[in-house]
Amino acid sequence: MQSIVQTFDAALKVATDASKNAHSLDASGYYILPLGERELITQAAFVRMFVALEEFLEEAFGHYGMAGTSLNGNSFQCYSNAPTGDHFHNMLIGLNRFVDWSAPERVRKLAELYFPNGEPFATPLQSAHGELLDMKTVRNAASHVSRTTSAQVTALYLRWTGQPSVSATAYEMLTSPGGQNQQTFMSHAEKVLRATAQSIANG
Repeated sequence: MQSIVQTFDAALKVATDASKNAHSLDASGYYILPLGERELITQAAFVRMFVALEEFLEEAFGHYGMAGTSLNGNSFQCYSNAPTGDHFHNMLIGLNRFVDWSAPERVRKLAELYFPNGEPFATPLQSAHGELLDMKTVRNAASHVSRTTSAQVTALYLRWTGQPSVSATAYEMLTSPGGQNQQTFMSHAEKVLRATAQSIANG
């Protein structure tokens, strides 16, 4: 599990560092990069952060499914008895093309099929459920722009900032302060992703 967490942490660090560097200022206090490049780098960095959680969930599932222990030394009964890790992952996929690790409710239900009470996945995913769905909304808006994604991220922007917008972008959402602590959505998302992964890893 330690190597899985390290890979996840490294991916988040690369993404957050890229976003921070994209907003570097020159000696006069102006952004070094133009807006278009800041948008591109920040949105790509956020998508990478979200994908890092998907990769972590997949690897953690395989780890616990093959009798691996948590960082705290806990092990979890698995209802399957797969001979190899690859076989276990194929069981998760079943007759589908892939497992949608981006959908917290689906992952939680999948966990309940394989582990008693779905732990150690169910509680962390349930706790962060709404926030993970908000992140997926922003990820979708960063990945492809449509009327649906634009409307969804604009509604989220209003809820996050309390300020109306005719058509908010993923970049505006990511860089705008909001919530109880008035931190950017990007910073808030990083904290939620880290806390969720850490809870699952600790077991």
